[in-house]
Amino acid sequence: MSGRRFLVGWAVAALVALWTAALAGAAQQPRPVIDTDFLYHQLYFMSSNYLYRVSGEDGDPRNPADPANQPPALNGWQEFYAYWKQQMTSPDALGPLGADTTIADHYFQSGGIFGAPGTAPPFLSDVAEVTIPGATCPGQRVLLAAHPDSTPGLNQHNGSASDDTSGVTMGMAELRALLQ
Repeated sequence: MSGRRFLVGWAVAALVALWTAALAGAAQQPRPVIDTDFLYHQLYFMSSNYLYRVSGEDGDPRNPADPANQPPALNGWQEFYAYWKQQMTSPDALGPLGADTTIADHYFQSGGIFGAPGTAPPFLSDVAEVTIPGATCPGQRVLLAAHPDSTPGLNQHNGSASDDTSGVTMGMAELRALLQ
């Protein structure tokens, strides 16, 4: 009997050791790490190609072929958003889980610059959101947001690279790190 007790005790000890090691390993998983090459590439590309962006001033956002849609060097709002949405759902940019992200557009009429009467832009504005399904329930979503437009009269013709574009690209890099 003592041999049997020894084997049972050894088996229980081995299981406890394995369970403890598994818990310790789970607690020591690496945290998400920002890929700075990805971040700086996106920042350079987006701030160099979509210089000036004002929502509601670049044609109908529901129709990229709208004749009022200006070239990116004049108002890159629609092109900036199109590129951002493509990157935020791309397995090439975000890894395999990039295919699980979804985009939803929310169109609205802006009230104008700082609420001044008669200053509303001629076209709708677009607020796009990217969501990823929750880890335990796909119905729970994680919402990512950014402020991509320039402020008319301030930071014109530089894409607000020190503010708006850097915030957008940091969100992109954070999502990439989470999905890696």
